[in-house]
Amino acid sequence: FGLTPDSIVTDEYPENAQGQDTNIGSRVGLAYKGIMDLFREQFPGINKRNTGLFGSYGGDNFYGLIDQGFLFRHPKNIVAEYLSTKAHATWNIDSGTWHVGDCAFYTSQQHKDRNANVAYYMYFGVALYNIPLELVFANERIKIGSKTYQGEDHECDWMVFGTILSQSLMRDEAGQIGPEEVRSGDIIPLPNGEIMSRYNTPIAGNAGEHWDMGFWSCFIGKRGTMLWDGGGSYGQDPTKISTYTPAAQYIRWTPTGGSEESYVPGSNGAPENSVEGMKDTLYATVVDATMAGHQAALTLEGYDNILYYASYTSSRRTFVAAPGSAGLHLNGYGPLNMGMLAMKDTADQKCGTPIIGQGPLGRVAVYNNGFLSPDEYEDNVTLTYGAWSASLGRVYGGQTRYVKF
Repeated sequence: FGLTPDSIVTDEYPENAQGQDTNIGSRVGLAYKGIMDLFREQFPGINKRNTGLFGSYGGDNFYGLIDQGFLFRHPKNIVAEYLSTKAHATWNIDSGTWHVGDCAFYTSQQHKDRNANVAYYMYFGVALYNIPLELVFANERIKIGSKTYQGEDHECDWMVFGTILSQSLMRDEAGQIGPEEVRSGDIIPLPNGEIMSRYNTPIAGNAGEHWDMGFWSCFIGKRGTMLWDGGGSYGQDPTKISTYTPAAQYIRWTPTGGSEESYVPGSNGAPENSVEGMKDTLYATVVDATMAGHQAALTLEGYDNILYYASYTSSRRTFVAAPGSAGLHLNGYGPLNMGMLAMKDTADQKCGTPIIGQGPLGRVAVYNNGFLSPDEYEDNVTLTYGAWSASLGRVYGGQTRYVKF
């Protein structure tokens, strides 16, 4: 597609070089600096936030820049450090202390030449991620850190990078057995039998999570979600199969009238493993869901120029958001707002995530409670910020609801 500021550029080198190249982070950083230097020559004064340079898939997790689960694993005082005095440091899991020195994202100066990369695998199941809350937390960590490192403001944007492939949590590393996947319905019918992947399967059941990821990454981060392995042409030959994992032991084949067996391409009526075979059509569900989330968020443009962490009441509870040093706006949506830990209070109290946006077209109230199951609900959900108030009515667990007002 060429190389322009509109190009989205990422890579997978740090993930694939684990244990092989200890300098891979700085080497990749130099590559992005080279691209950014080219853009600076072509477009004097350009800022990296006006480009699609987002760094390595999973790299910022390896560097210690982002750890979405940190919000849930640590007490409030440690989370407060994570978003203030230790906004550039990493946590040592083994010793339970902070590492000496800052994380490689900053020490290698990558924050000056690219934006941040928030990686997500979407595992099978419902509410395994508390997507809006985790993204709010990642936003705060990235914005505070990049706006304050060494006393300079090099604010970074961020984008979610995920995959259309879903992985079962119920598995062993040898046989990749995934009993949940048998119940998912993702068994692919073919002329001579049925085939089933027990490793990476296109589980339609988490399409709702992809919708939420697409929506909230676009609403909060404004740059949205990219799905690797989600493009290219769709397989059109229904007599063949295109498997993500070519190792036969991960794929099972059941010939018509026979018993389940290991998949051997072309054997006992089994389909050939071919790029022309059916695969991607099954993954279209999660791609469509992510895009639908993006499109829903885009309908809120003009209502979301500033985002505030709101308070709320419902039939289940009352939550009051405590402001930071500059109020309740999310960082990146106004002056630096240190000490705003409303998302930690939300996590500790197992509340919903309430956001109120404001823009030239009006205001919008957006809500999602990932701590409730889909068959549970809250009635009379009402979000407030100052004198503003908006009612969303009944909201089910994990459901994203929004209303313009």
